[in-house]
Amino acid sequence: NPDHRAVLLLTYTPSSIPAELNTLAEKHLVVLPAGDKGRDNCYSLRSITNRDGFIVVGSTDKNDHQSMMSNYGSCIDIFAPGEDVQIAVGTETSLSNTASSTAYAAAAVAGVAVQNAIDIKEVAEAPLLRMLIKGHATRDQIQLTSNAEYKNTPNLFLFDICPYYKLDTPGKCYYAQSAQLDNMKAAAKSIITTHTSFDCW
Repeated sequence: NPDHRAVLLLTYTPSSIPAELNTLAEKHLVVLPAGDKGRDNCYSLRSITNRDGFIVVGSTDKNDHQSMMSNYGSCIDIFAPGEDVQIAVGTETSLSNTASSTAYAAAAVAGVAVQNAIDIKEVAEAPLLRMLIKGHATRDQIQLTSNAEYKNTPNLFLFDICPYYKLDTPGKCYYAQSAQLDNMKAAAKSIITTHTSFDCW
């Protein structure tokens, strides 16, 4: 259905963004792994023409340190766990293994984006989904490398919270009342129109 919104996950980082992907990002959120070269990758992302339609994801380890293999730079939007991730392999000797890549971090972000899209339904525009993910992110808790800090890499870590939940006490959420949901939907539509940034609901 051409009227439906989608979250598109790339499992690789292209050397440049093709025109077709930029066109898709005008309507859908494209989740893009930052790349696994351990360098500033903003040069290869310069061909993004619709920044509001993309979210670029770097990787962290289990200690909330930036993965050494993760690319960085001011064009990175957010970090998520991507190191020593347990994956299904289905070999003769094992059903799982561990692997590391910003592609796994991007998959985590895509999952949160899909959940948000389900919850906000008709207002699930790409710019809003991107702002929800970045707005709810945990700030300044990642140990970035000195090179990443020098390149002004954002220190944002993925935090999975539904935009229609209201935080009561730490670790406990409950659904907001229907009147609050109506207000949130109205605010969401306004954000889509004005592209106003925010930290949280």
